Amino acid sequence: MSGGTEPLRVGIVGYGNMGRVRAAEIERHPDLTLVAVADPAGRPGDLPDPVAFFEDAWGLLGEAL
Repeated sequence: MSGGTEPLRVGIVGYGNMGRVRAAEIERHPDLTLVAVADPAGRPGDLPDPVAFFEDAWGLLGEAL
């Protein structure tokens, strides 16, 4: 990130097709880092480490990541 600041930490609610598209875009962006995913369907098998997983958005939003 320009100016020596840390990347913006991003969480995604929903990890279906669109969530995976968003995750790929976040991964490609140098100023962003994916830190958490929330999805009521359960932990996806392709969720990259060390991304935190939550079963609902409230859990993600309540956590200090």
